[in-house]
Amino acid sequence: MKKRFQKKNEYGFTLIAVLMVLVVLSILGLSINAISSNSVKTSTGERDDQSVFYIAEAGLTVEIAEIEETTTEVYNSTENEAEFFNVLNTKIIAVSKLSSTTFENTQGKETKAQIDVEELNTGNPREYKITSEGTIGNKARRVNAIISIEWSESNEITDDLLFYSKIFSFHGTAVNAESGSIIMDGIETHSLNGGSSLNIKNMYFNGPVYMNGGSASFGSKNDPGHIYVNGDLDFWEGTRNVYGDVRVNGKFRLKDAIINGDVYVNGDLELGWTPQIKKNIYYTGKLITPSNYNQSLLSKVIRVDSVDSFTIPIVDFDLKEDSWYINNGYVVKGNETGNIPPNAKMLVDNYANSSWQSITGQVVIVSKGDIILRGGSGFTGALIAPNGKVEYSGDGVFNGVIISKNEIKLSAGGNTINYLPLNEIFGNDIPLIVNDNSDEGNNENGSAAKDVKVTIKSSIKEE
Repeated sequence: MKKRFQKKNEYGFTLIAVLMVLVVLSILGLSINAISSNSVKTSTGERDDQSVFYIAEAGLTVEIAEIEETTTEVYNSTENEAEFFNVLNTKIIAVSKLSSTTFENTQGKETKAQIDVEELNTGNPREYKITSEGTIGNKARRVNAIISIEWSESNEITDDLLFYSKIFSFHGTAVNAESGSIIMDGIETHSLNGGSSLNIKNMYFNGPVYMNGGSASFGSKNDPGHIYVNGDLDFWEGTRNVYGDVRVNGKFRLKDAIINGDVYVNGDLELGWTPQIKKNIYYTGKLITPSNYNQSLLSKVIRVDSVDSFTIPIVDFDLKEDSWYINNGYVVKGNETGNIPPNAKMLVDNYANSSWQSITGQVVIVSKGDIILRGGSGFTGALIAPNGKVEYSGDGVFNGVIISKNEIKLSAGGNTINYLPLNEIFGNDIPLIVNDNSDEGNNENGSAAKDVKVTIKSSIKEE
């Protein structure tokens, strides 16, 4: 009996132990499940919190892209600054109040960005604050950025244009246009004084450039821009400085020149013994050098599969009706040969004067044909012959602008040409119809094509 009782007690203790283990395991299981559930909830919350920021940021990026597109559309369909901003405000401010961008649902939760655009000032350029609130379910975060939109009367090329001509020759000391541009067909050594300086920021050559002698410099030293050559470029004989980045759509031959910027050649590259290359030359064709060439120069010469293409601006100039000139104070004449009166404003059929004369005041000569001034001191003003040629052999300094689609010839030694922009001489009363035909959407209202640009003034930040 005692043994049986002992055995039953052992079975009872075993059962109790098993039950206690089961209880402990159940408690542990529930605790682990609760911890796991809380961890999942925390992870999901953190993920949603981070995701909602990205949603707000994405909404802002989408809105800025849409504003850029809208700005271009409005600019192409309006005529002046006031109309442009009135229409733009209607499209980007009023519409933004109802604007939202919906993204793909996250874990079954609706995901979107609500946009608001606020006008910060009423000037030009005009600033706008764009706010984007991203939401995922009941979570929300807000970000914003400030953009600037500027409307201008003219585009950069025509506004900064000093020379535009198929043929250009200069035998003076310097052409100074550190913020200006010239556009012409190609140029050769004999077209320039060997020691002259073409101190011009942007130079466009719609043809080959062959410099094989002299030391005439190219580009602005203080404010280097770009030199574009749609053809072969040859800087062989002559230790000349070349400032600004250079792009060549053809072969580039380089021997004595000092190249201060990067060069991009869509073609072959030939190097002589003595160039100075301050940065790099990138080329797509073959490399031609003397044997045992300088390795330090070769290290700056890099072959690439392609370089960016470029377009030479195509600008067309036409005269206005005679009545416009009469109404704006011009004296209208035929073929004129006399001395130029002080502060003259003239529209002529042709102008030719072979006598030395002192020209005073600001003088504007607009010709339906040619303008030929032989002799005379320097002066300030404009020589405009879009359908003819301009020849000026005066001494001293000429401050102004010269325009001829055919030929500009400046043959006097020692003279200096200082660029003045068209709007500085004429204000809004430019005596030309100027059309930039480089791309579509040009106007023909008698001034250069209007322009607009959108700039992000502040980085995206959270409110």
